[in-house]
Amino acid sequence: MRRALLGGSFDPPHRGHVAIVDTLLARGLADRVMVVPARRSPWKGAPAAPDRHRLAMLELALADRPAVRIWDVELRRPGPSYTVDTLRAARFRWPDDILLLVLGADAWAGLPRWREAGAVRELATPLVVPRGDAPLPRPGEGALVLADFAVPVSSTAVRAALARGELPRDDLPPPVTDYIVRHGLYGLRGSPAGGD
Repeated sequence: MRRALLGGSFDPPHRGHVAIVDTLLARGLADRVMVVPARRSPWKGAPAAPDRHRLAMLELALADRPAVRIWDVELRRPGPSYTVDTLRAARFRWPDDILLLVLGADAWAGLPRWREAGAVRELATPLVVPRGDAPLPRPGEGALVLADFAVPVSSTAVRAALARGELPRDDLPPPVTDYIVRHGLYGLRGSPAGGD
């Protein structure tokens, strides 16, 4: 089985995340997609939304996709989330699977600075998705590339819009938008439910 791991903060999960998952499956690049929310990225601060809300939003965003699983392995580990630890856990759990690590091109560019970057590349084949102007891998660099993928949505931009009281409905799956409004997440002003 070809098992793709898509990690991130998913703070919040947006249409770009969903489109990556759907594209991997539709093109037969993966038989199963494991979506792995990070407890805390070593490169960023703590997520804006609590873990339970990010998990709930992911479940809503990815509903009705039997080949997709949300794997909370990083949420159950203390401290920052290191990809090498997650890949080792995946290799132990699914020893016969081909592992793919889905990365944005910006993350690919920073991969040499990751903890045990060599081990990351031994444990899984990088599958790189375009992101902004970040360079894509060149032939011979040992990565697969989803070169024609283009869904330019950013969680940072979504959070900024929500903080201004705007609802970026085009960027969010409708159930995620409804959840954010209901729970008053990301400083959304005028939310009927307020924060919790």
